[in-house]
Amino acid sequence: MIDVFEIISKNKLAYRHNLIAESPEVGQIKSVMESGALDFSSNIFREYDGRLVTQFDDLSAENIVLLHLKYQLKKVFRVNFSNRNKIIEELFDKLRVARSLKDLTIIKFDFKNYFYSVSTEYIYNTYIQNSRLSREDKDYIDLLCKSNSYCVAGLPVFNYFIEMISIDFDKVLRAKLSKYGLVYYERYVDDGVVILNKYIRKKDVRKILDEAMEEVFHSSTTKNKVKVNESKFVVINRRYLRQDCVFDFLGYEFFLKSDFKKINVGITKRKRSKYQEKVNKLIRENYVLGNKQSEEKVRHLIKAHSSRVVYFAPSAKHRGVWVSKGIIANYNKLKDYPNNIDKDTAKFMKEMYFVAFRKAGYTPPHYLSNPRYCLFDNMASNRAMIFNELIGMPKDALINTMKETGFTPTPTKDYNYLVKDYLIHIKIGY
Repeated sequence: MIDVFEIISKNKLAYRHNLIAESPEVGQIKSVMESGALDFSSNIFREYDGRLVTQFDDLSAENIVLLHLKYQLKKVFRVNFSNRNKIIEELFDKLRVARSLKDLTIIKFDFKNYFYSVSTEYIYNTYIQNSRLSREDKDYIDLLCKSNSYCVAGLPVFNYFIEMISIDFDKVLRAKLSKYGLVYYERYVDDGVVILNKYIRKKDVRKILDEAMEEVFHSSTTKNKVKVNESKFVVINRRYLRQDCVFDFLGYEFFLKSDFKKINVGITKRKRSKYQEKVNKLIRENYVLGNKQSEEKVRHLIKAHSSRVVYFAPSAKHRGVWVSKGIIANYNKLKDYPNNIDKDTAKFMKEMYFVAFRKAGYTPPHYLSNPRYCLFDNMASNRAMIFNELIGMPKDALINTMKETGFTPTPTKDYNYLVKDYLIHIKIGY
């Protein structure tokens, strides 16, 4: 039996919706679950970051069941998701070392529409049906799979489905590449990069990928439709490299000189455009020339968005974790290579806010000439805004800052909840 309020509390929904165990909403969820009237086809679809994602209402019985299943899948299958920062850290290290190798092959591959290519029926039959999950949980998953023929981005259960089968793919591909001197292999959801210390032709790489995919996904004989995205499939051979080349991974772009003596790095054009539009929207919707409160709010927005925002997130299960947010946090390796940043990324980081004001029809404010409000300078100096009562912004200062941005805080609230309110208010997120 699912403990509804425990799931609600664990996922911070109790705080978000101001609920207690006796709240009517909690009782309504229990009633739907007890009646068996779950409808996993009632999910809402929306476009996010150029792809179709789905979700259920926070306090729907379906969402609570899915959150419960997420914990059960983690417990039974011991799935650990890759850490993006660790993957990137190791890739930078390996590329630095790989420059000294006499022979070298870099492979970048991507699964096309990955979530929507993996059959839920196949996952259920292969992994779920004979697992140690309870009968009740298997029934819930069976109902979910019958309502969704393929995995859909946005639902935590499907994140686990994708990772479970992807881990098997990783094992098969690693084994097939081992004879080519495997230096580095990492995959993050649908994105993968391989570095080998031997030469291998592009068509042979493709053959190995196809064989590994067929061994794991069996797309030729099942409902799976997994295939490589041809437009993102790159093989770079040092032996025959006669011109500069480029590949991207997890939003980073790597520019390799033909002599391999220098590697420049940057942020992909797609990601730069995404961030620029986000800033354009912030200025467009919040800035009113002559309105002091509006102008002050925007100044705070820019100061926060151009910094590495750091806060401590407490947890009921452990002491808590430090969290970093913002563009600088997402691309934290750039700070280690300020002289190797490609010109388009450098220009973007220096001019982003100037561009946003001009697009909105305003003259950029004078304070933008201050390095404190420059994304590039803050990145190079690794400047951070720290929200912590002991080593960062005091509570009184935080409350005053919130007031300056037009937010009315509750002074009796816990410091961490005030931080959450503030970061959500200034569009950083928590």
